[in-house]
Amino acid sequence: MKRIHKIIIAVVFVLILAIGGVFFAYNNALKPVSSTSETVQFSVEEGMSHQDVVDQLDSQGLIKSKFFTQLFLRFNDYPIIQVNTYELDKNMNLKTIFDIISTGDYHYLVKDSFTVPEGSTIPDIASVIAEKLGITQEEVINKWADHDYLYQLIEQYDFLSEDILNENILYPLEGYLYPETYNVTNVEMTIEGYTSLMLDMMQSVLAEYQDQIAQSGKTIHEFLTFASIVERESLYEEDKPIIAGVFQNRLDIDMPLQSDITVLYALQRTGLDITYEELETDSLYNTYVYQGLPVGPVSSVYKTTIEACLNPTESEYYYFFACEDGTVLYASTLEEHEKNVEENMWY
Repeated sequence: MKRIHKIIIAVVFVLILAIGGVFFAYNNALKPVSSTSETVQFSVEEGMSHQDVVDQLDSQGLIKSKFFTQLFLRFNDYPIIQVNTYELDKNMNLKTIFDIISTGDYHYLVKDSFTVPEGSTIPDIASVIAEKLGITQEEVINKWADHDYLYQLIEQYDFLSEDILNENILYPLEGYLYPETYNVTNVEMTIEGYTSLMLDMMQSVLAEYQDQIAQSGKTIHEFLTFASIVERESLYEEDKPIIAGVFQNRLDIDMPLQSDITVLYALQRTGLDITYEELETDSLYNTYVYQGLPVGPVSSVYKTTIEACLNPTESEYYYFFACEDGTVLYASTLEEHEKNVEENMWY
């Protein structure tokens, strides 16, 4: 009897040791694999199971034990693993790793960025997106000209109208892709994805000024067309409200806008010097030939330009000339303007 009792005690002791050992091993497996920092890019791809994630974590040296990691997942609730690429560290414990990849924590996502400068044109922006996607500029521009895609966008965004489908418009989305620096995660991006980012930002910006734009008497398309001219004609922020006022003064008396920028856009070139022959270019963008606003925007428009065009400086100016140093000379009469040009011509 005593022998059996001793055996039972020994078995219980062994079980306690075994359970303690497993408990110790389990807790140890929850700890970081390293006490020093070593970053590792870890990708969760579409269709990966929890087991696939565990296998991948193990192969990249981010966990101590596949068995105990699987046990950890049984004891803890992580039903979803977010598809993305993460910047993890070997000094992270198991809970931290799964907290990050189950929530898609933005702080640990591998990020990329791209910048659309204010005053950019569609070809400029298409080049940026093409470089990011490793495709040609032409592919991006063709997508942005596809009517089926454009109709989808018109359905999705209130500020887009069928005005952009006018056959005389060179690039339908000109003026609608907001200029900004954007951060994107390492999820596989597409032309549509980049387009949505820029249109979403434009929607957010325009929402702030919706009532003011409506009160201006211009449609969204007309307003962005007007603002894009001011954007390209202004070198400095302080000049934008005054130049906006000059162009509005011209519109108010049915005077041609006569913006060189619009002619250059019609010719799809940059520069300053324009010939008399070019000023006669037959294009609905040419504000020397056609009265009023051109058929569409000539560039992207930044928020400060939108504000300037909604709050133009009231003046009696109908003319302006930019000097070589960026100083702008304003004039109320053609005679005064011609004198400014003659005395300060630099190109």
